[in-house]
Amino acid sequence: MMTSRFSGYGTKKELIIDRNRRSGRAGSRSSRQRHKTRVELAISLVLIVIALLAIFFLNRPMTASASQEKTYQECYRSIEINPGDTLYKLADQYKKDPSVSRRQYVNKIIETNHLTSQNIYSGMSLVVPVYAEVQ
Repeated sequence: MMTSRFSGYGTKKELIIDRNRRSGRAGSRSSRQRHKTRVELAISLVLIVIALLAIFFLNRPMTASASQEKTYQECYRSIEINPGDTLYKLADQYKKDPSVSRRQYVNKIIETNHLTSQNIYSGMSLVVPVYAEVQ
C-alpha cells in the first residue's frame, strides 16, 4: 500500500488549514491582501471627499456680490415718435434694467399707453418707462 506524504490528513487543504491553525493564522489574510484593502479604502475616501467638494462648489449660487448688484427704479418719460421708430427700437434705446427683457419692455409700453397693437406713427406721443439706477 502506498503512503501519502499527507498521512493523517484527508487532503492537502486540511494540512494547510491545520498548519495555519498552529501558526495562529487561521482564517487570516496575508499582509499583501490587508495592504491592498487599506489602499482601496484610502482611494475610496479620497474620491468621496472630491465628490463632496465638487457638489459643494457646483451648488453655490453664481450671483454677483451685493455690492456689485445694481438696482433700478422705474420712472416714466414722455417722448415723441420719429419716423422709422418702432417699439423694439424704443426698447433698445430706453431699457437699461437687465432683469427686464425686450419683450417685457414693449408690453409695458403697450399697457402704459393703452395701445391696441404694436403700430406707432411719427408724431405720436408715448410714455415710456425709464429705469434709473438706485445706489
